[in-house]
Amino acid sequence: MNSNTQTEIKDMYIKIEIETIVVFNHIVVNSILDIRLNELKTDFDKLLRQIKYGGNVSEIKNKAIDINVTIKNLMESTDLVNPNKINDFVSNLIKFTAATVAKYEEVDNSKEFPRAIRNELANLCDKYFKRYFGRYLDSNVWGEIKFYEWLKRGDFIYVDICAGGRWSQPERERYFSDDDLDKFFNDNQSYVIAKMLSSNIRASKVNIADPLSDVDTKCFVDSHKILPKLEVDALN
Repeated sequence: MNSNTQTEIKDMYIKIEIETIVVFNHIVVNSILDIRLNELKTDFDKLLRQIKYGGNVSEIKNKAIDINVTIKNLMESTDLVNPNKINDFVSNLIKFTAATVAKYEEVDNSKEFPRAIRNELANLCDKYFKRYFGRYLDSNVWGEIKFYEWLKRGDFIYVDICAGGRWSQPERERYFSDDDLDKFFNDNQSYVIAKMLSSNIRASKVNIADPLSDVDTKCFVDSHKILPKLEVDALN
């Protein structure tokens, strides 16, 4: 056997919409993950065609069951992923799973598509997120994000206008609503004020980095944001 033989690596592209593609990076060719991702890609393409061209409910239901099984198998195989790529893999599988749940919801209710199939997948997605990412988003992390967004909303954050300045951070969509941030301040006024006063102050503003500037934290939060809504029967 040639000890110099190198493992072949590829990226797997699965189209969700015309302009939306989930990319699973660094997949070993002919590995279990490669085989299951190919199965998933084939089944999902068939599902899209059945929905688009009015396939009967039995065909759509059977294909959805196949997809749920393959996604579950991929989730159970995640530990086979290169440890350096596992966050990317998990976040992409969550993204794909959430999109699949949304596709199930597009199926006309008159076709009597079993809601249990949708709920099963939403529940799998929630458990998968908690297994790999949930422990990283504790109350302290959420508190830091709320604190930053509360400051940002009030224009209390120092911005270095110099090009390439350390705190010249790009604008991003806010995670928490005005009501969320109001409640955060009302419930934690002493903490917020003390934290502001103990922070690095420049030009009468707080010199602080966005918690989501950390790549991993942003990955965890972005995944949490797209989790499908759980329904009562999905929790049982």
